[in-house]
Amino acid sequence: MRPLLCLSAFLVFLCLQGAESAIDPGSARAQLFREVISRAGVYDSFPPGPPTSPCDQDCQPPSPPLKVGIIGAGAAGLYSALLLQSLDIDFEILEADGRAGGRIYTHYFDPEGWKKSNPQEAAYYNYYDAGAMRIPIMPYMDRVIGTQNWSVVSYVNSHVSDQADAIDLIPFIFSANNTFQMYNNISVHANVTPSAATFHVLTTEGGDIPPSDFAVTNPDTIYSDAIAELVDALQQNIDQGYTKLMEFDQLSVRAYLLQKGFTNAQINWLETIEEGTLSFDKSSLAQAVIEQWIFTAAPVDSWVTINGGFERLVHGLLKVLHHPPKLLNRVTAIKPGQADSLTVVVNHTVEHSYDHIISSIPLGATRVLDTSTLSDLNYNTTMAWRTLAYDDAGKIGIWFKTRWWENPDVLPAPFIGGGSSTDLPIRRCVYPSYGLDVQDAPGTMIASYTWSQDAARLAAFYQSAEQEEFITHIVLEDMARLHNVSISFLQDQLVEAHLWDWYDHPYSVGAYALFAPAQFSDVLPPLMRPSCNGRLHTAGEATSSGHAWVVGALNSAYRAVMEVLAVEGRTDLMEKMIKIWGPVDEVDMGWFKSPNP
Repeated sequence: MRPLLCLSAFLVFLCLQGAESAIDPGSARAQLFREVISRAGVYDSFPPGPPTSPCDQDCQPPSPPLKVGIIGAGAAGLYSALLLQSLDIDFEILEADGRAGGRIYTHYFDPEGWKKSNPQEAAYYNYYDAGAMRIPIMPYMDRVIGTQNWSVVSYVNSHVSDQADAIDLIPFIFSANNTFQMYNNISVHANVTPSAATFHVLTTEGGDIPPSDFAVTNPDTIYSDAIAELVDALQQNIDQGYTKLMEFDQLSVRAYLLQKGFTNAQINWLETIEEGTLSFDKSSLAQAVIEQWIFTAAPVDSWVTINGGFERLVHGLLKVLHHPPKLLNRVTAIKPGQADSLTVVVNHTVEHSYDHIISSIPLGATRVLDTSTLSDLNYNTTMAWRTLAYDDAGKIGIWFKTRWWENPDVLPAPFIGGGSSTDLPIRRCVYPSYGLDVQDAPGTMIASYTWSQDAARLAAFYQSAEQEEFITHIVLEDMARLHNVSISFLQDQLVEAHLWDWYDHPYSVGAYALFAPAQFSDVLPPLMRPSCNGRLHTAGEATSSGHAWVVGALNSAYRAVMEVLAVEGRTDLMEKMIKIWGPVDEVDMGWFKSPNP
């Protein structure tokens, strides 16, 4: 047994390093996450067992050298590898898919043409992001897009040998005045208040919303005001705010709004404008409050995207990693190895043994791994794998001949970037923020962006070429109505369509974690504690405060690597990791604290 970390000594060590003072006090989202884990006692008495020998900064590397197996080459898996590489720890990434990136996925309509192009040429912009596509500029996102040396973008750009491999951040145009809103078959521009009265859904007009102040007020304002009490409480005092929020954690958003006096008709209208269909029934109130921080903390003009597609982030990470992922290596089982090691089985046949395993794959994919021989994998953990809710999400990208929405000969009030919304099946359109100054840039856009039940219903039509042709026609019809152009015009503009749904993908089995009622406080904590005597670690956006965000995946990877170092008693490498990569406030959440201060 290798020496284990003396927890109280490491607490002193971190304080001496000033990790507490380096934490951004505005990261209320991460502070809430830390509070959940701390109160649940996830890391009490972790690492397992008492230290077998004193451990300080003079600890020597273990012999034989440590090797970590990483399951999954998404953002969490690749970042885990980068952290380990910086600490001179050997690693191996096993990826089931034929590509790296996981839920970072850019679809290039002409991949060969794109590879031969450069950012000054039109062919470079013939893509859309089927997965992650935008990031708000705020301190919480610095680990991805910040200017610090430890930001992934900064690190990659300073370490690639060819600047053609650098990551180019450009503004993401979140909204534009002349985009469209269409509900109840009534279309208005985006700068018009999307009230119930605007779209004629009042009871006096055949709808179900009685004339009232609610009927003429912006749903954004109504919804924000409804949960403002909880958001404000968290911002004022994280401990008291958390206590207050957990009083309602058993409630869905709909149940909470009903308690606040809203009618079901009013709640349905708020959901129609704010979220996907049935989102208010699926999502816990805690999840909704946390998400509100992200979208209110960053102004709509303070978002960025990656020129050339978000897969450029994956490309950059692969360029700086010494060992590329082993693709088409699907882990099918995890079982005990010799001594303290764990063994994975790849494609039901080949075995690899590691001192530690970081599983970064989504929990839906984790569920089909054979872990039956891991005797100390407890029921609470496997139940969390089974029950933690993931939402559905899908996009339909369309390659048009031209960017007709920017053309005054097509639309009386053309626009650049932004998005349109509707209650039609396509629900949302997103217009490109890239290639804006490039002549003849292709008219590639997200014609449909859906989540929750809206995504699940559209995905039923993605199962055959005949059904895809049918739903593509429906998409063009919806777009024609939304933009007040003819279907024949869009049919003439159409070059190609690409349909994608994340629940239909076997290596994701869902788009992102969307915690159901009570799951934030009851289901998340079991996922956080390492299993198998501290050898099996879970990473991924679901195990972070940053659900559905790339930064959540990165923060979870940081935590998992810190857990590995804690079990190995490597305070020297912990210090090195903090010096290279800075502290992550989510890691400062109690696992290094003495259970008996």
